[in-house]
Amino acid sequence: MRTIIREKRANISYATSVNWCGYVETVNAPYTSVSATWTQPTTSGSSSSSAAAFWVGFDGWAGSGMGAVEQCGTQAAGAGGTGVWYELYPTGEVDYSTSAYPLAAGDVITAGVSFNGTYLDLALTDTTKGWTYTVQKGIRAAEIEQGSDFIGFSSAEIIVEDYLLGHLYDFGTVTFTGITPTMTAPIAVTCVNATSSDIEMSPGSLSNGSFTVTWLASS
Repeated sequence: MRTIIREKRANISYATSVNWCGYVETVNAPYTSVSATWTQPTTSGSSSSSAAAFWVGFDGWAGSGMGAVEQCGTQAAGAGGTGVWYELYPTGEVDYSTSAYPLAAGDVITAGVSFNGTYLDLALTDTTKGWTYTVQKGIRAAEIEQGSDFIGFSSAEIIVEDYLLGHLYDFGTVTFTGITPTMTAPIAVTCVNATSSDIEMSPGSLSNGSFTVTWLASS
């Protein structure tokens, strides 16, 4: 991920990324929990080669976690596919069974990642369908799985990701609510296409634990 800090106004910093859009915070590290709720967007009318991911996690901001990210969330693909997953990056994502944990546009999702000093928990709940899935990892086991020597919990992120880099699914606007932690010095991240410099996604204002991310363009 490439990031460029553009400006700072009041207690909010502004940055750009080639694949992320949303809010990040680093000043209150180490973090012990991050969570948010959103409604899974519709896939109608999108290209079959496009996709987007909606997630919460720790450590990924500008290498703050030494290349590690601990994250979970949902994805949507233009061909009509949806799914839920977790990832201990750079290890590849682990997709949940779509039959056991079905997901559809319009479902209300709550995702959270937490650390209690011993165990890392990654949890997803679909309140519409009525299921919850939690993965628990001992901290050393998590580090071994992702090939990292250190998980720092040095940033907290709530993000929409263009993980196909330029083939971003048109999700309209997604609203994240009930976000934790309370961000006292947030970084608002705008997604800018690395080749065309077009703004692909833009975050709305963060207020009362809620913000929006709006799709604007893809390659």
